[in-house]
Amino acid sequence: MKKPYLLITLLLIAILMQINFSFAVDKPNIIGESAILIDYSSGQILYEKDAYSKFYPSSTTKILTALIILENHKLDEVVTIDSNSPYVEGSKIFIFEDEKLTVEQLLNAMLIASANDCAEALAVYHSGSIEAFADAMNERAKELGASNSNFVSPHGLHDDNHYTTAYDLSLITREAYKNPIFQEIVAKSFYSIEPTEYQPETRNMQTTNHFLASNDLIYYEGKYIPVTYKIVDGIKTGYTTMSKNNLVSTAQKNGIRLISIVFKSDANSIYSDSRKLLDYGFDTFKYHSFTFSGNKITSTPIENATKNNVDLFADQTISGLIPNDFDVQNIEEVIQVEPLSLPISENQILGSVEYYAGEQFVGRANLMTDESIEEKTLLITLKNTFIKKNGLGQIEYGYYLNIFFNILISFIIWRTVITIWKIRQRKKKKKIYS
Repeated sequence: MKKPYLLITLLLIAILMQINFSFAVDKPNIIGESAILIDYSSGQILYEKDAYSKFYPSSTTKILTALIILENHKLDEVVTIDSNSPYVEGSKIFIFEDEKLTVEQLLNAMLIASANDCAEALAVYHSGSIEAFADAMNERAKELGASNSNFVSPHGLHDDNHYTTAYDLSLITREAYKNPIFQEIVAKSFYSIEPTEYQPETRNMQTTNHFLASNDLIYYEGKYIPVTYKIVDGIKTGYTTMSKNNLVSTAQKNGIRLISIVFKSDANSIYSDSRKLLDYGFDTFKYHSFTFSGNKITSTPIENATKNNVDLFADQTISGLIPNDFDVQNIEEVIQVEPLSLPISENQILGSVEYYAGEQFVGRANLMTDESIEEKTLLITLKNTFIKKNGLGQIEYGYYLNIFFNILISFIIWRTVITIWKIRQRKKKKKIYS
């Protein structure tokens, strides 16, 4: 009799294990020491590996440099090259002191060819010195929430005090990518600068990003494939002997745009690491709308007020990525409402709503009122009784105009009846006395 029960038990265990395996998603195993994968639209983190530890960003620093320049300058501004920038170490396009180049040319050279001399020239043009520009970099980084970073140069040549985290750089990159000019530049494979009075030959440059243009192969999923990846359209490479290989990438597929960052990988693995992250994101997740701006989220009672309940609405749309096999019925909605006190004004923030898919935080919206609510007093009660408003809270003057005309017509009819009655009474009296 024990065998049937044993068989049934083993069968149930096998079924449960199969169910668990069907929901388990193998996260990519990468060589890089630090990494992060985020949804560009929401900023949601889909994968992380030591993403909050400090690493040397090398030339991925130029993403922040580009952000600051694009936020403060026009592309057609002419930059006169200073005396120090031409002599910076590392990759360069060999600019000359007093040479005149546009912001557009310098930005393209900096982001496509990773030109350190162009990065310094832009920094000096913006702030007057490298030190002053570093202050601007750190200030902008802190504004974006990149609180575990410190920048001392616009190009990222090694300095022990120049560091960031994968998470911080994801915040900076996401902000930079909002700029259409940045998007256009980082997607380019080639760029040229026409001859100038200091350089008689055209400067032709090719991107350092092998995802965009290269004949190299990478070992990926058990075979060698071309490193170029057609869904990738940017962003920036980085390398020093201390930082090793760094790469920030973005790609779009099926309406989803992802940003991946890999720090301190080796030359043979940096692109396979990044592709693993991107493919993992596209193959594992799908978009889901959790709420829309203006949706009523909850209603909470309030005492001694002109309304019995306060209706609260989401102030923004929350969309994010959930695993393909995740049951939307398991989405958790966490609502927090602040203690209520009167009066309450229209559009006042009175709480928040957060959404979680399992343990994964997706997004947060404020909860706002759509009308004013006052303390219930005799005067307010009388006012609300006699003052009629429409659904938008506007006084319905037509309602009162209609009442006025009704009273006027009633008065005219009453006066007409009274006048006719009095005339008849007078006629009767005349007949009596005649």
